Amino acid sequence: MRRLLGTLGLIGALALTACGGGSDDKASPTTAGPVTTAAIGNDQAGTPFCGLARTLEPKLTAVVANLSDKAKLRTAATDAEATISQAQGAAPAEIKTDVNTVATTAGTVLAALRKNDFDLAKTPEFSKLQEPAFQNAYGNVNRWARAHCGVG
Repeated sequence: MRRLLGTLGLIGALALTACGGGSDDKASPTTAGPVTTAAIGNDQAGTPFCGLARTLEPKLTAVVANLSDKAKLRTAATDAEATISQAQGAAPAEIKTDVNTVATTAGTVLAALRKNDFDLAKTPEFSKLQEPAFQNAYGNVNRWARAHCGVG
């Protein structure tokens, strides 16, 4: 999940870069999320949520890999969105609020992408992946997944 957080930050950064045209007076987006120092554990590795956590990273990596190809981006984003939605339904109580924040933000970004025919230049909502509320919630999910799912 730690790499997933970086992937989400990278998606936001790449999208902002792809949008281009910004002035030099804007701060550059960061691409790294909170550092995870929790021990890796697997006491809940067999749960549906942990299974979804393990599959989400490659799906988001596919989104990043296809930012410049609308058709492939559409497919990858739809696949990632389905997994995020499933994770929201399977989230354990301890991180349910954080998973909901992550899922809601990701859903907003993906809906905007669909609305704009997967044109990053027309989708400023990508910047929501850089907002502190999203980054903090995702950091919490990341730490939990590392400590309980063996994802790290």
